[in-house]
Amino acid sequence: MGSTINLLFLSALIGAVASFDVSRLNVRKVHDPLPYKDTIIGGEEVSIEQYPYMVLYGFVFPPFTPVCGGFIVSQNHVITAAHCSKDLDPKRLELRIGNSYGMNGTSIFVAEIIVHPKYNAYTYDHDIGILKTVELIKFSHTVKPVKLPAKGAILKDGSFVDVSGWGSLELEGLSSDVLRAVKVPVMNREKCKDLGDIYAFVNENMFCAGFDEGGKDACHGDSGGPAVQNGEVFGIITFGLDCALPNAPGAYTFISAPSVRDFITKHTGL
Repeated sequence: MGSTINLLFLSALIGAVASFDVSRLNVRKVHDPLPYKDTIIGGEEVSIEQYPYMVLYGFVFPPFTPVCGGFIVSQNHVITAAHCSKDLDPKRLELRIGNSYGMNGTSIFVAEIIVHPKYNAYTYDHDIGILKTVELIKFSHTVKPVKLPAKGAILKDGSFVDVSGWGSLELEGLSSDVLRAVKVPVMNREKCKDLGDIYAFVNENMFCAGFDEGGKDACHGDSGGPAVQNGEVFGIITFGLDCALPNAPGAYTFISAPSVRDFITKHTGL
C-alpha cells in the first residue's frame, strides 16, 4: 500500500511524539495517517465555505505537521478516525479550521481523545475517535458543524457521498494545499466484501464507496475525514487498497450504525 519509505517515515514521526501501535501498518490499506506529503483523487478544489465543518488535524511540533482529517460536530467536539488518534497525547495535537488552505487555518487545541472501546486496530471495526477541544469553537461562515444522521439511518446502494480532505492527489503523490472534494457512489456491502483482501473485514459498522472503474477516491492524508450525504455525515474515511484503483473502493466507518451512533451520543450529547 505505498512505499516502504513512507511507512518508515510514518513510524519515525509518530514514535517521536507518542506511543503508537504501528502493528496496523502490516495491513494493506491506503488511508493511514501518513504525513502531509500525500488528497482526494479525481475531485476538484472547493472552498471552506462549502465545507465549513472540515478540520486538518496534526502534531503541534513545531512546525505544525498535519496527519489526518476530521470534522466539527459541536462547539467542542471534532470527530476523526480512531487510527488517527488512539494512544496519542492530546497536548501534542492541534486542529486547523476555517480556511480552504488548511495549513493557514485557525489553531484549536485538544483537551481529550476518546476512542471507541471496541476499536480493532487490525480490522478497523469501530474506527472512530472523538476529540474534545480545550476552548469552544467559534462558529462563522467558514466554521460550522455538520449534522449527524439518526441512529439506524440507511445509505442506499448507488447513492453518492461527498468526501473531502487535504490528502494525496495520487498514490505516492503530493498533497493539495487547497481543500478538495469528490463524490463517490455507495457500494453494496456484500459486493464489497466479495472483493476479498482487506475488504473481507467490512461489516455492518462500515460501508464502501467508489466506482468499479476507479479513478475517484480518498487517499493518504484523508483519513478521519467525512463522507456526507444531503448535509449529514454518514462516514469516516477509514481504509482502502491503494488509491482510486478499479474494484478497490474506500471503506468508511458507518456513523449511523447503532454502536457507533450510541458512542457519539454518549460522549457528545448529540
